[in-house]
Amino acid sequence: MLPYYLPQVRKDWWDRMRQSNDWKTARNHFREGMKDKVKRRESDDEFGTSYGLENFAGGRYRSLPIHYTTRLDDMSQLSTDVTSSMIMYAAMATRYDAMNKVVDIMEVGSDVISNRKVARTQAGKPMVERIKHKGREIENKIFKSTNNRTVDRFEDFMDIQVYGQMSDDNIIKVLGQELSTSKVSGTLMGLTALNAYAFSMLAGTANVAISQVHNRVEAISGQFFNQKDLVKANAKYFSKYLPQVVSELTNRRKKTFANLILQEFEILQNFEKDARNPEANRRGLARLLTSNNAFFLNHMGEHYLHTKVFLQVSSATKLLDANKKEIELDEAFEVYVNDRGIETLRIKEGITNLDGSAFTQQDIHKISRKVAAINHEIQGIYNVEDRAAAQKTAIGKMAFMFRKWLPPALKRRFGKEMYSFDKGTIEEGYYTSFGRLLTGLYQDLKAGQFFAAARWKHMTEHEKQNFKKVMVEIGAFIMLLTAGLALGRY
Repeated sequence: MLPYYLPQVRKDWWDRMRQSNDWKTARNHFREGMKDKVKRRESDDEFGTSYGLENFAGGRYRSLPIHYTTRLDDMSQLSTDVTSSMIMYAAMATRYDAMNKVVDIMEVGSDVISNRKVARTQAGKPMVERIKHKGREIENKIFKSTNNRTVDRFEDFMDIQVYGQMSDDNIIKVLGQELSTSKVSGTLMGLTALNAYAFSMLAGTANVAISQVHNRVEAISGQFFNQKDLVKANAKYFSKYLPQVVSELTNRRKKTFANLILQEFEILQNFEKDARNPEANRRGLARLLTSNNAFFLNHMGEHYLHTKVFLQVSSATKLLDANKKEIELDEAFEVYVNDRGIETLRIKEGITNLDGSAFTQQDIHKISRKVAAINHEIQGIYNVEDRAAAQKTAIGKMAFMFRKWLPPALKRRFGKEMYSFDKGTIEEGYYTSFGRLLTGLYQDLKAGQFFAAARWKHMTEHEKQNFKKVMVEIGAFIMLLTAGLALGRY
């Protein structure tokens, strides 16, 4: 009866390889493994609720997913890697508990957004209708229903973030076999990525080089950190963080300060992905012999780039220690061994913000989201939670393959003015700000005047930072173009 009490997770290639005693068994295991790549299975956790109901309006009735409890059709395929299975189950249960506390409020919010009416505007001002009758004038604001795109966006957010529907559950029949379009596209994308990026020094180097330029743009603008912070971050990464990370490369449980603080702030944005992946919870040879490690050059670059941004923000974020001495963010933490003998990160005694308020877990969360937002703009959105909703579909996944940097890049350059909750600032695309400045200067010239200094004086701090970003980016483009033309002669 013991197998029925274990989390119902199917074997992966490592389990099958260990249990292949002869060629016949190995062949059968290989066949099952290939089927798992293209067919829906009981332990799949990317499709949300496997079987749903319909509400009275004929729409889909959503419920929080509970994974790994549906008995496998073939119990011989049950994974015997108990540790990895329990980690996956515990992560699912923790997520269920957290979502269960907010799902009712979120659903009420969904109904409010779907049914609310907002004022119709023109040129940024509310439109009104005026009626004159018997010398009296009646004025009413004109309202409209919420934009359907707003409702659809919120529903996508609910599906992905609350109900865990990372992919659409569409089935096609091929040669009498029912295949999942999402899993088929994922498999094809994996093979394409292996062919294009596996062990590619050029791809890994290009990724780092381009992101370094974008990082320099941010540093020169001085919006979140400056060039001094950049230099300090580089030095600290290579002297302190990298050696500690390498020393625990194959360890499942991390003990060093560098690894623990990166986990605490979720810098690599890979918790959800690793929690659902048995390979991430192994160690030693089993951890090294995975297809994911064929991209180790890219992973090295991503680790450096993401950690570097965190260290830059850490350098720019000042706190006060118990002696009221100003310190950097990462200096406010220490490693200690708890009652169970496990190395854990904690905030040092007496740490406060500069205004004297206590530095709490809420502050850690705000900084974590801030670093994630900056990394999204510089490197692109590669984590599951924040990716574009279009990637739920098979076509969307393939369209965004190698292009996950595109949505944040366009928004960063040409986005409208809006408030960023993650970064805690008003943001606007820097070419949008630059275009408005050029338009104003052009109008001045048409009027026979030129008030560049006056316009600069009246620009907001964010607009000035955007102007610096444009100048650096245009300068970098001219330098690369010049270098390319010069090298093209040889």
